[in-house]
Amino acid sequence: MLSHKKYMEIQNLNREIGDMFEPGDQIIIQEKIDGSNASFQYDRETDSVICFSRNQILSPELNLRGFYEWVQKLDKERVHAVLGDNLRMFGEWLYPIRKTAMKRCTALMCSIWNSTATCRRIR
Repeated sequence: MLSHKKYMEIQNLNREIGDMFEPGDQIIIQEKIDGSNASFQYDRETDSVICFSRNQILSPELNLRGFYEWVQKLDKERVHAVLGDNLRMFGEWLYPIRKTAMKRCTALMCSIWNSTATCRRIR
């Protein structure tokens, strides 16, 4: 079964790391979308789609406000065809905080990570 890897820390932009940019660098500023860090990937050993929060593997009891149930409805063959055995889909799981804000839970997936690649900290 897959193991859960902790997210690496990403620093906020501040004076200490402000010298990372040079005049003329393109910087993109985006609106922050609030939700929960979530991911999923195909697990060959269990022939299933496993899903994760920021800190743990999810289950029916630890479901991240419906993310676990949403992932379990995905077609595992299609997930495997798209992600293979080494890619994990990451994103922000959006869910209603106020009843008037959203009527349905929504997932916004935003990146894919290769579990066999080595991550390194940039400083």
